Amino acid sequence: MGACSEVARGRGAGAIVGARRTSGGRRRGFTLIELLVVIGIIAVLAAIVIPVYARAQEKGRQATCISNMHAIGVAIRIYQLDNKGYPVDYQPLIGDGGVSALYTRDYLSSNRSLRCPNDSTTVADYVSRYQYLLASADRAAFSTLWTTSQYFTQHYSTYNCLHTAYTVTGNPSGATPPSAPYQLYNRFGYNGNGLSHLSLANADADVGRTYLSTSIKFVGLYNNWAPDETIVTHCPYHRDYFGRPAAYQDVIVRVGGDAGLEQIAIKDWINQPGT
Repeated sequence: MGACSEVARGRGAGAIVGARRTSGGRRRGFTLIELLVVIGIIAVLAAIVIPVYARAQEKGRQATCISNMHAIGVAIRIYQLDNKGYPVDYQPLIGDGGVSALYTRDYLSSNRSLRCPNDSTTVADYVSRYQYLLASADRAAFSTLWTTSQYFTQHYSTYNCLHTAYTVTGNPSGATPPSAPYQLYNRFGYNGNGLSHLSLANADADVGRTYLSTSIKFVGLYNNWAPDETIVTHCPYHRDYFGRPAAYQDVIVRVGGDAGLEQIAIKDWINQPGT
């Protein structure tokens, strides 16, 4: 009987989880201070791990964007050899030209290469952004075209234009919606903010421009034999700000196929070596 009692008492003691014995043999739970210490340790570990995990995720998305850019670089070189020139500037109402032309003409094998993983633009965003270019009577047809199954995914590209509000001036605080989409595809050469000119009226490969008090040439892809160093496009969705005053890096790709992060809106970025 005594042995059975001892066994029963042993099982009972083992069955109480998180309990402790006092000097008098009475059981008690964890104190409030002990629980707060444990919670504090967990909070500190979470504060360390979560940002590291978020940075690792962003690095993965950035690597995908660089891979997209490299595919675009390879495709546009083949396009140039076949067509003796580069795609025309992007036509937002029909979704052709620019980087989109590489997919619609089968130079890119997957439409995934058209879009940065950080770009959350929806078809509704796109339609809303470009309707202002049309007369009221034509807006319904435009909306119907773009909302047709697969049309948006097959014609929209992050790397043609920046269609939604975004800070591109070097100031990371606050974005003001632009009055017109920012041109990223380098058809007519870039201005001092890293945005493509809209026409040849303010950009000419044969005329030296002045930037940072230095005469340089703005080479765009309207030059059918643009050198390998010429930038094709850049992606601001991974923009990395640093220094004071703020400088920034974007993912870029050049005609020669080189892709990666590079500081933009500076002389060395805009000035194409060999021109």
